[in-house]
Amino acid sequence: MNVILSDVFFFYRQHFSRLIAYIIPVSMFISLVSLGIAELTAGDDPTQHLKVLVVSNFLFNPLYLGGLTYLLFNLSNNRSVSQGNCLIYGAYRWMPVLAVSIVYGMLTAVGLFLFIFPGIWIFSRFILAPFLVILDKASPLDALKESYEKTANDVWIIMGTTTLLFLGLLMIQHLVLSLLPGTSVLVTVITSIIGDILWSILTILWFRFYDLLKNGN
Repeated sequence: MNVILSDVFFFYRQHFSRLIAYIIPVSMFISLVSLGIAELTAGDDPTQHLKVLVVSNFLFNPLYLGGLTYLLFNLSNNRSVSQGNCLIYGAYRWMPVLAVSIVYGMLTAVGLFLFIFPGIWIFSRFILAPFLVILDKASPLDALKESYEKTANDVWIIMGTTTLLFLGLLMIQHLVLSLLPGTSVLVTVITSIIGDILWSILTILWFRFYDLLKNGN
């Protein structure tokens, strides 16, 4: 576990400038578009406004994740790739990533409803699916099946590292966001950017598992 986490943080530090060069503009764009959609459709209803924001972010997330994954793949192979090409690739794989996210998101939600632990276990078994869809161009169902098979022997370390990193990042995010004033549009956008920069560490962790398990390590 320590070795994997060390690898993740080393990669994050080594490529931090390239990561934020992608994350900041894409996160800002998605946040502003989602806020605009919420303003146009929800009016003054705060509950409806929040629902629209959640749905918009869920729909745009495959674009962000696809581009970020493509960036991670190229960085790990010492290849140069522009932010624009990453975004184009994310758009290219948007639909299958959305499909696989819906399926394993629903399965995870059912598992969480059954006393939390089953949800974490299910999530860990399907964690490779988005990467298989994005990088291997597998169909959503094939990606879910392959992820379930490849994580069989490593589910506990995936669960352990994911939970540990999740709780640590959650505490850091809470601390940082508590320093931001108010709930203006600017603060909302900054909150989104900070969150994406922090949570990209989890994406790197899962990409690391994809890379290891894909190669049979």
